[in-house]
Amino acid sequence: MENIAMLLKGALAAEEKVGLKMNVPENATYDLFVGDKFVESLYLEKNNLIQKQLDSALFLKDMNVGEMQEFGKTNKFAQIKNWEDEKQYKISFDYKTDSGKLGFILIEEIPKKADPDTIERKNTIKDLLYTFNTNIKNSAIIRNTKYCLLEEQGACYTHYEKVVKAGKKAENVMILFEYSSNNFPIKNLKIQLITAPDVRLVKKTSGTDISLRIVPKIEFNRMNPTKYIVHVSNAKTPYFLVLNETYNNGWKVYKKDNSQIKLKEYIFIGWIGDAMKSVLKNFDSQRKESTTTYFEGDIAEGKGDYIFVDSNTFSTWGRKDILANKHYTANGYANSWFVSSEYDLRREYWPQRLFYILLTIFIFISSLSVIYVVSYRFFLRKDRTHG
Repeated sequence: MENIAMLLKGALAAEEKVGLKMNVPENATYDLFVGDKFVESLYLEKNNLIQKQLDSALFLKDMNVGEMQEFGKTNKFAQIKNWEDEKQYKISFDYKTDSGKLGFILIEEIPKKADPDTIERKNTIKDLLYTFNTNIKNSAIIRNTKYCLLEEQGACYTHYEKVVKAGKKAENVMILFEYSSNNFPIKNLKIQLITAPDVRLVKKTSGTDISLRIVPKIEFNRMNPTKYIVHVSNAKTPYFLVLNETYNNGWKVYKKDNSQIKLKEYIFIGWIGDAMKSVLKNFDSQRKESTTTYFEGDIAEGKGDYIFVDSNTFSTWGRKDILANKHYTANGYANSWFVSSEYDLRREYWPQRLFYILLTIFIFISSLSVIYVVSYRFFLRKDRTHG
């Protein structure tokens, strides 16, 4: 889900609208959803690209910030709960600008690779904020400048916000304010997760109440950056299945049971894939996984160690892409498929198999070369001995 967060970063930091571009499969009235939130109904025509401006707030989820605690006389800190590594967050607050020196620090604790029991503290953000000292001459001049965007009881406040990406395996995150005034100069502190919900159009049918619409339940596991296993259940109406990777025709969808065979491809490489699958099945290791849920459990993401090669790597070779004619662009850049029923699916980046084929050929040729060189030297030495 990282791509959409990167796409939204500039718009969210500037409190702007988020642009949306989508294609539709047929003329109809559609309900536009962002995640589980209904936005509006639209009549759309087939193959006409729609462009829509969405409120950036639809992509933000408020985080739970712990109670501010004193850290010395002029420092305060708080922990951020449920911080997720490698996600993007928007941090914002208002601060009093005539409070003297004021610094903001965000600290992440990250286990070291060499020694997981050792924790490394990293200052992900360390900003010295705009402040000034009030006097008779400058009190009027600074109004409506960056030092005084709003006034409250004669005191000037300005706004701070920044989008930051959490570090890999970051945990125990803390925010720290360092200030030189007698009173805490911060208010309206917000930390928001930049989410990547499915932006989807659901075809509206007569007599269907939006409030009663049943959203499909989706469970997916990212086996590696080029392969996903997806289980869709509770699908009562057609829906868009979105993959937040840059649109590419190389992304294909296959049935998990591998029942749809593409004969020409199977004759060429499919049988090799089945043979490799049978061999590697004996060496498959148990994958460690953790599950993260979104939208009250409607979407579940399985996370674990990436698997470079196992028996599943070759399971789609010689199989048919079942949604080839229903592959569209979503969110202006991502892949989406229009699906009309429940499925157990595999989403895969097809060109990756070319890498595996070339790697296999390279290993085979390299092995033959090594065998030839060793054999040649062995027999050459043997001839010299007998000679």
